[in-house]
Amino acid sequence: MKKTITSICAVLTAAMLVLPVSAAKYTPSVTQKGAPTAAAFTPSVQQKGAPTVEQTGVRVTALVDLSKASKEVQEAVEEAYKVIAEAESLEEAVPTLADVLKEMDTDLTAEDLVVRDLFYLELEKELEETLEKEKEVAISFEVEGMEADDFLMVMVFVDGEWVIVDAENVEIGEDETVTVTFEAVGPIAFVTEKD
Repeated sequence: MKKTITSICAVLTAAMLVLPVSAAKYTPSVTQKGAPTAAAFTPSVQQKGAPTVEQTGVRVTALVDLSKASKEVQEAVEEAYKVIAEAESLEEAVPTLADVLKEMDTDLTAEDLVVRDLFYLELEKELEETLEKEKEVAISFEVEGMEADDFLMVMVFVDGEWVIVDAENVEIGEDETVTVTFEAVGPIAFVTEKD
């Protein structure tokens, strides 16, 4: 009897842990893997006119490393995660999603998408000042497995809601590099097509 109760408790605990992740439209590993790393910059990024940043001026904190971050960063990421995790669908969490997908001229719907990466992006003081002055900053990331023809949507959590970065400001390179021109930083989500 004791073994049966222990087994039932283990199954219920596992179900509770899986439910928020599957309901949230996250890939199962989003809470267990590192974030994309800041990478070198390509000449095409500099031609866009947005200031580029060096890797040393950028801090990227993955969900898995959140316990090592400041309380402010932890709270921001937890709030951002919660918005998606508690939503019935990605479209409920991001009300502009359907309109943005139509503008992108894609056959994809919210049901076809999943949050691949969720992390916190911080700029050091000098780069924050650059962002404030120039109103945008281009940052490149190494994103394992990303190919030039893959679908990628980038979102930033601003003032309590997810804002989709204009597709023109997201460039996927041939070498698993993604360059994003941001107008704001904070919690960032990379959204891709489900496998």
